[in-house]
Amino acid sequence: MNPPKVTKVIHETGQVADEIDWNISKFLIAERGPGFVACSPSLVELEGGTQAIKFLIDFTAVQEDGVYGYGIVGELYSDLQGKVLWCTPKEIMEQKRDELVTTVQPEKRPKRY
Repeated sequence: MNPPKVTKVIHETGQVADEIDWNISKFLIAERGPGFVACSPSLVELEGGTQAIKFLIDFTAVQEDGVYGYGIVGELYSDLQGKVLWCTPKEIMEQKRDELVTTVQPEKRPKRY
């Protein structure tokens, strides 16, 4: 299944409500496994005129000295309430994760309290 076709970017960057963030996080943990984190939300219009939130999915790992991001492994689209419309298939995300873990130097994530 292919991702939805974006016809227009309404807002390139932004923040989402905690409830939406929570819904997306729960979906990723339950359906794709630990370590996949939604980031870089943007408001887009999809083919057919529907507005959606597009997220990039980063693979993040906890190591002895902190939390590290390895890079983008997929995309996720949700409606404006945080219900997932489409997400990169698990197998593709796992394959990209495995490639990144063996080929890139991860970026240390800052602590936020």
